[in-house]
Amino acid sequence: MTPLDYDYLRKLLKDRSGLMLSAEKQYLVESRLSPLARKAGLASLGELVAKLKSNDERLIVDVVEAMTTNESFLYSQFEVQRGLPIQMLVKYFAQIGDTWQIAPDIRAMAQFRPLNLLADFVGLGRFDVIFCRNVLIYFDQETKTGVLNRIGRQLEPDGYLVLGAAETVVGLTDAFKPVADKRGLYAPNKDKLKPASAVTSFAAVRPFAVAGAR
Repeated sequence: MTPLDYDYLRKLLKDRSGLMLSAEKQYLVESRLSPLARKAGLASLGELVAKLKSNDERLIVDVVEAMTTNESFLYSQFEVQRGLPIQMLVKYFAQIGDTWQIAPDIRAMAQFRPLNLLADFVGLGRFDVIFCRNVLIYFDQETKTGVLNRIGRQLEPDGYLVLGAAETVVGLTDAFKPVADKRGLYAPNKDKLKPASAVTSFAAVRPFAVAGAR
């Protein structure tokens, strides 16, 4: 892959997913996209880039999926024991081998749909709790700020935002304030929030359905 091809991929991934890749990450791109190129019947990553430049939307989606971290797992015994009372575990989870899965009636309450955090959150409503865990860590500062401000406009005044343990709103936006003694939990800063516009909205996705979160 030539330096120009790599620069094209870096820009494509930044524009489509917010993923920031340094100049030293070319090896990672090659290792993840080479199997995709072979699957698409392309002889090299150079051919892959050439096809991407023809605006092959399906291939663009496949490239973004290959380069982003997607996690969604049955819970382990260790995880369900971390602060979850046994009564709630038995009531709301089903044991599948050595792991635990949320009960089917609870799973049926969730709606699953794709949402690009870089785009407008159109028509998805306002929410009491929004989980956005282990996603912001892949964005640059400007993108993080934009995502957090859009989320803030869609959260109810008494709602909560849940971020990953390595994530924070500090230094990015004044739309939220940390909840004391609750790591990763934030409440709207009512004095700083702007009214939600007609073209911004956000869907709260169950934490185990969010890429990079449980």
